[in-house]
Amino acid sequence: MNENPIRSEKKTVNIFASIPYQDQFWKGNLKTYKELLEHIGFKVNVLFGPESAGVKEWQQIPKANFNILISPWYGQSIVEHLQELYGQPFFKFPHIPIGANETEKFLAGVLEFARQYDTGIDYEKAQAYIKHESRAYYEEIDNLATFLLEFRYGLPNHVHVIHDAGYVVGLSKFLLHETGIVPKEQFIVDNTPDEFQQSIRMDINNTSDKKKIPLVFEPDAGQVQNIIRNISHKGRGLIIGSGWDKELAKEKQYDFLSASVPSTYRLVLSTGYAGFYGGLRVMEDIFNVALTTYK
Repeated sequence: MNENPIRSEKKTVNIFASIPYQDQFWKGNLKTYKELLEHIGFKVNVLFGPESAGVKEWQQIPKANFNILISPWYGQSIVEHLQELYGQPFFKFPHIPIGANETEKFLAGVLEFARQYDTGIDYEKAQAYIKHESRAYYEEIDNLATFLLEFRYGLPNHVHVIHDAGYVVGLSKFLLHETGIVPKEQFIVDNTPDEFQQSIRMDINNTSDKKKIPLVFEPDAGQVQNIIRNISHKGRGLIIGSGWDKELAKEKQYDFLSASVPSTYRLVLSTGYAGFYGGLRVMEDIFNVALTTYK
């Protein structure tokens, strides 16, 4: 008797997203995805980390109605294989949803996708949850706006992100639309396969009709640093990268946020950057960095 009949649980999904240990926020991100999806009515297999049931959960992969991929390319072969093996379709969100705009798009996309597959989700209840979380998020943004009006010391007005594709696109969208920090040249260093690069460029180009965000695929982090050394923009800059980039930021007199591995300047246990509260955490981290230089 098959204990795990294929696609037998209509509200169950498997999620494939942050790569354990290669992404220092993987535990926090997976916990966030699980909580968000559970609140809109799904049962979620995250497969990795403390939120996973371990081997038992892996054995139940075939039961899921469909899979969710949150990634520009890593994990794509897995969900395609599961589609072939078990007939499980997959919903793909091509970057990390950070802050309200992208988290709302992510959840709306999942719900729209689920309508095709007889999930029995209570859509009105799901929408009410999304509105509640969005309202709470923007209440915090209002509080931040009050602080920024009173705090007249210079804050970063532009940023270079040096990270994998999911973070570069996710952070660029978030920073431009929800903080006003303008993404300048962005650098993807995860050795993205050629066949995915065009779709990633399209994703970041769709961030804004008014501002073009230059994107460079360059797995050689040393070469990336050389490029940034020869770039000059007006105003106060910010570099979001790995511990290797701290000295570059100091050299450029930019603020620096350690957000990718190797990270020798911060400890991350359960922090995540995904979701509504992940966006608030990014803001906290950036403005705290800026405040440390205040005199």
